[in-house]
Amino acid sequence: MTDPHQEGGILAFKKAAALAEAAGLPIVNHAFSPATITMHAQLSVAGSSPNFFLACQGHQDLLAGDVVTTPLTYEGGRMRVPKGPGLGLELDRERLAEYHALFEREGFASAHAQRAPGRMISVPNQ
Repeated sequence: MTDPHQEGGILAFKKAAALAEAAGLPIVNHAFSPATITMHAQLSVAGSSPNFFLACQGHQDLLAGDVVTTPLTYEGGRMRVPKGPGLGLELDRERLAEYHALFEREGFASAHAQRAPGRMISVPNQ
């Protein structure tokens, strides 16, 4: 189980899938709450690699306010490999600008950084 963020990007993720394939091993996508951009990239790798035959993780249902005009959807518990040029998505440029301004103003926040209930850590943008 791996994902592009752990491997160092989409090319490294594809290489990990190829290494697993060469070893005769399946590979499973790890994707806890990625943005649709990341899920499109992960689905593109999965769709082009024969050893993604086990259930993979994806949690688009946990996202709100994504930065694309058309978020991914589940159909029968599945997501389809996107069609269209590039990653098959269109950015919502207004929302992206809004989130960029929020990051510039407040920095990065993660709900996973503090284990105490209701706590969140903020890392200032410097």
